[in-house]
Amino acid sequence: MRKRWILGVVGVLVLFLAGCGDGGSPHPPPPLNVVDILSSDGALDGDITFDPLAPVGFEYSPVISSTPPNIVLVGFDPLALTPRPESRGFITFALGSVPPGAIISRATVFLPVLRVSLISPPSVVLLIDMVSFAPLDTLTQEELAATFLTTPILLGPSVEVFPGDAGTDKTFDATDAVIKARNLGLSRLQLRITGSFGLLTIDDLDPELGGIPPLLSVEYTF
Repeated sequence: MRKRWILGVVGVLVLFLAGCGDGGSPHPPPPLNVVDILSSDGALDGDITFDPLAPVGFEYSPVISSTPPNIVLVGFDPLALTPRPESRGFITFALGSVPPGAIISRATVFLPVLRVSLISPPSVVLLIDMVSFAPLDTLTQEELAATFLTTPILLGPSVEVFPGDAGTDKTFDATDAVIKARNLGLSRLQLRITGSFGLLTIDDLDPELGGIPPLLSVEYTF
């Protein structure tokens, strides 16, 4: 059972600031505080694996997480021969439910950790950057390579994931990335996850199939 402070919640939680009346005198409506819980888009989530030993023209291979086994791979498989293939994960959150003009106070991503396989203890180290990408299964080899190596729109945090994190969520702050996406007029927040010193397997099963994929919590006022 995953250890979540958000269990199976995908939707909008609305919190009203309490106000005090004074005999019916008119007052402007109080600010509306909202915590929006957004599920990642399994049709766009996935990973790209670069295999330096693959035949020319087949070095990059994409996998979409909406297909079984509904996972996203990040990093290097310890069981693979060197030079090991490298997988980079890509996840997308639609931001359409966050209204224009909302003041974003906090955004947090929850990554459901399925497995952690180490090459060098004690952890797999993740770099999580804001990028932009098209559906992975529509890209040519040249486009896959460009997406794999694309320059970030915004550099994100570094996060350590330990074997003991399996079965839990790894969280990281995405406030700057969400604000950046909104300021640029983007309808989606897209992240690339790069891993070192091992392989991270992220669970990305659709909620309609009983899973809990990566989640984005956005707190805002409007």
